[in-house]
Amino acid sequence: MSSDKIPTLKSLSRPISPPMGRRCNHSGNVKSMNTTATPESSDPGNQLGARDRRPWIATPLDAKTNCIRVLILQKGTGNMPIICDMSVVSLDADPYYEVLSYVWGDPKEIRSMAVRGVAFNATVNLFDFLHCLRLPNEDRFVWADAICIDQLNDVEKSYQIGLMTKVYRQAKEAHIWFGSFNAKTWYRDIAGDKTYFMACELTPKMWEDYERANTKDLKYFVEQDGFKPLSEAEHSEFVQRCEDDMFTQALAMLDRMAADDHLYTYPIYFAKEKEGGGKEYTVNRSWLWIIDVIRWLLTRPWWTRVWTLQEAVLPRADPTIHAPPYTFKLLRLLNGIQAMFNHNGSICCKWFGNPVTTRDRGKPEGGYTQCLAIFEQRHTLTHAPEEGMGVPLELVISAIQGRKATEIRDHWYGIFGFLPFQWQEESKLFPTEYTTAELFSQCSKLLYSSDWKGLARLEYARRMGQSSIVDLPSWAIDLSAQRQGNEEDYKRWRLYNATPGTTFNALTEWPDLKTPELSVQAIRVGTVQGVAERILPYRHGAPDVLRVVNDWLEFYRSTAQPVVDEDAFWRAAFMDRNVQQHWMAKRVRPLGTPRLNDAKSWWRAWNHTNDSRDLSFDRKAGGKTRGSFHYRALEMNAENEKFFVSTQGLPGMGSPDIQAGDEIYAIKGCKSLVLLRWVERKGSYVWVVVGLCFVDRWMYGRAIQGKCEWETLLLY
Repeated sequence: MSSDKIPTLKSLSRPISPPMGRRCNHSGNVKSMNTTATPESSDPGNQLGARDRRPWIATPLDAKTNCIRVLILQKGTGNMPIICDMSVVSLDADPYYEVLSYVWGDPKEIRSMAVRGVAFNATVNLFDFLHCLRLPNEDRFVWADAICIDQLNDVEKSYQIGLMTKVYRQAKEAHIWFGSFNAKTWYRDIAGDKTYFMACELTPKMWEDYERANTKDLKYFVEQDGFKPLSEAEHSEFVQRCEDDMFTQALAMLDRMAADDHLYTYPIYFAKEKEGGGKEYTVNRSWLWIIDVIRWLLTRPWWTRVWTLQEAVLPRADPTIHAPPYTFKLLRLLNGIQAMFNHNGSICCKWFGNPVTTRDRGKPEGGYTQCLAIFEQRHTLTHAPEEGMGVPLELVISAIQGRKATEIRDHWYGIFGFLPFQWQEESKLFPTEYTTAELFSQCSKLLYSSDWKGLARLEYARRMGQSSIVDLPSWAIDLSAQRQGNEEDYKRWRLYNATPGTTFNALTEWPDLKTPELSVQAIRVGTVQGVAERILPYRHGAPDVLRVVNDWLEFYRSTAQPVVDEDAFWRAAFMDRNVQQHWMAKRVRPLGTPRLNDAKSWWRAWNHTNDSRDLSFDRKAGGKTRGSFHYRALEMNAENEKFFVSTQGLPGMGSPDIQAGDEIYAIKGCKSLVLLRWVERKGSYVWVVVGLCFVDRWMYGRAIQGKCEWETLLLY
């Protein structure tokens, strides 16, 4: 990034401590006793850990007791060497210690420290973290996994994983390492993201486009009684505070967000008095800098790792985040972000989100996802009726996918601490030799049995596509895979009630959880006769949606002969979604004639005029503009599903993997219908899950009306 793009913020080099924090005694440039290890080095002494095993041999852990090692960080200042001792303590005695959460970092980038008199090579992140935490006048008792667990002892690691909940829940303090915030160069850490442009990267033309886009949103702000644009004097003061200390100003704005202020009260605009009266509103450019600093906080590598999720959620204490020279509490960040997005999704502030989150600069929502997930999980754990109930597994799995781990099985071990205590005790009996497929199968069965005894999250299993994990069953969830498409899209499959009054008969015998079959009770509904091949490309516009849905309609007319029911087609195309209400509203019956007539009139008008907007005005937008509810509903289906026709001539929408000949079943505990395929596996034929589906008229319990006979199917 060239320096001429950077606005003059003269005191970015003069950070001061935030009001509620304190400075770390670490500048971010501490010299260590050793230089950085070269990648070519083959000396074991230059690898992580220590060649000398004496510190761990001298502090053995009894697997039959709740014992851990605690690192004693000896007092020191400045560039004094880091010296530590270790002792064994019992968690049953409720000892004092503080837990550390950090990303290990590059194993080739190491620093040397002393542990019980033996040289220990720590990654730069751990070394800097300990240097930051070290006190000048007294020792500090901390727990850091890289040192306190013998990383060369698989048996010990397996047992210590079983104690993670107790380790983090009983810690008196918790600390998180974000790495240093350099006031002069912080923006470089988030540069280069093609989906997001920082304030310093916006060209004059981009600024002009951004301000024009926000002018459209301004009308919603001005209409609010609580709209509080800055005066010119207040704007000058705001800019000055940002120039003096951008980081502290960002923390102050997080506090304001957490106070539950409406979005239209934020300092996004300032007002200039016009000659002759009136006001002219202008975008406050410093607001974009504030959002950039918040984005810096939310894009630290710490958010990307599997293990840091439970390390942030489990501690009873509010963890302290260290971003030298700043420290602040985790909840200060979580509460601000959650309150902002809560208002953004509420009726009171629904139309103000773009200027606030600056979405016109790209798509930064992904940076907020993990923050919101941790908030929700901490809130769930804090307000649990009793200790030991854990966090709902569905919340954990939603957050874990997309995070990274050095060893793939850590995607299971890294969430072990979220399980209810009873499950943790049972799981300790599992041998460490379990394969990844067995561990992920176990986790999936736990999810299905705990997820209100429902199978809606079978959609997750096939959303991953073809997993790279050997022998992973078609019904199991690949915890290590990146989820594709709309992360919340599975929820629409809960809107129906294809098998009302039924539940999934979950397995309760723990040794059976890892097996590759899933036993379900099912009723056959029909067979897929044909599938429309066209699906929306990744990059598409309204003309693409128009062509795709027209193809569906022609395919249905030609396949469903001699009986063609176009009302049935539109119920399937919209998946019975009432587009004039919230699309997540629960469905108890198919769309009625008035709604279908409205949809068909809109469709004919779109084909005739090429205008995809609704025919009626949007009441939620004040009745002044035409909405796009019909278009968005069809677009979502065309993005994620394929249109098909059953052998009975019924239209439906299903998984992109669907093929002619796939069977359609109603399964106990699944609110939608399921597509299954009969395939050869290891010399015999078995059922595999293709995905969930919609079939007109079958989504509201038709399969189980009257006398019905369930058959047992084993899914693989």
